[in-house]
Amino acid sequence: MADTIAFILTNFIEMNKLWVRLQHIGLQRDAEKRSLERKELRTLVGTSLVRLSQLEIEVGSYERILERILEQVIGCRDAVAQEYIMDCIIQVEAAILFMLMFDLQV
Repeated sequence: MADTIAFILTNFIEMNKLWVRLQHIGLQRDAEKRSLERKELRTLVGTSLVRLSQLEIEVGSYERILERILEQVIGCRDAVAQEYIMDCIIQVEAAILFMLMFDLQV
C-alpha cells in the first residue's frame, strides 16, 4: 500500500509542476495547443486525488498525505492550480476531511 500511495503522490506532484510550468512556456502562436495540454494535465492532477481517496488509508497516514498535497498547493504559487486542487480536495475528500476535523476536536 505504501508503494501505491508514494507512486500516486509523486505522480500528482510532478503533473502539477508540469501543469504550472506549461502556463509560462512557449510562443504565443502555440497558446491554443498549450491550453489543451494544460487541460489534460489538470485532469490528471484531479485524477490522482480521486485515486488517493479510493484507497483505504488510516487517518494518521492520511494526515501526512494531506500535508504533502497542501505543501504542493502552497508551493506551486499558481492561483488557478491552487483553486482547482483545493476544490478537488473538498469534493473528493470531504468525508476524510470531516473525520480529520472531528479527530482534531475530540
